[in-house]
Amino acid sequence: MSKVADKSKQLPWISGVIGVAACFLALFPDTFASALQYDRELILEGEYWRLFTGHFVHWNSAHLLWDVVVFFACGLFLEWVRRSLWVSVLILAPVTISLALLVLQPDMNYYRGLSALDMSLFAAICLQAMSFCRLKKKSALLLMWGFAFVTSVLKPVMETVLGGTFFVSHFGEGVEASPLSHLLGVLVAVALFKAISFWKTVWNWVGCSHSFRSRKLSVTSIS
Repeated sequence: MSKVADKSKQLPWISGVIGVAACFLALFPDTFASALQYDRELILEGEYWRLFTGHFVHWNSAHLLWDVVVFFACGLFLEWVRRSLWVSVLILAPVTISLALLVLQPDMNYYRGLSALDMSLFAAICLQAMSFCRLKKKSALLLMWGFAFVTSVLKPVMETVLGGTFFVSHFGEGVEASPLSHLLGVLVAVALFKAISFWKTVWNWVGCSHSFRSRKLSVTSIS
């Protein structure tokens, strides 16, 4: 019974709640979304919450549908297999991407959508799967996930070259895609994956070192 209870704690319900919340936000008038969207001028004036909330509102139903479907698929899976990485992406990626857009894309005044965060989640899944395949020496699967990761990098590059997106193209009048945000999503995922893996290695080393000293002290005391 206790095993069932422990397993239930790992269920990826938080991703489901966030995805439903994004859909719920779309039911409100557009003025509500405007109060949450990334707005360059207002952010620079001190409305810093927009750095985070702008990723959870959308321009229209097609934009919402594509973004939420990918978020559900990637978010549920990553939350299940490695919740620490999922939490890091969810909390840090939106703000980091928005801050980078402020610097790197100064001509973009407004931004909405989960797509950049979706790219972060997908890239994080690929990196986690590649790490597992290397550990288990599964070369074929490693190549498959490596190819998937490369496509996540090439996608925004090709979008930049072609001047559009591969999936959603109609965001509304005067609204254009931001391939840079997608590329930033992938780069943030790589940085977070490397950082978490590094600290996990350090933590394990500290734990092993402490355990070794404890055993050595115990042996010395017995002698």
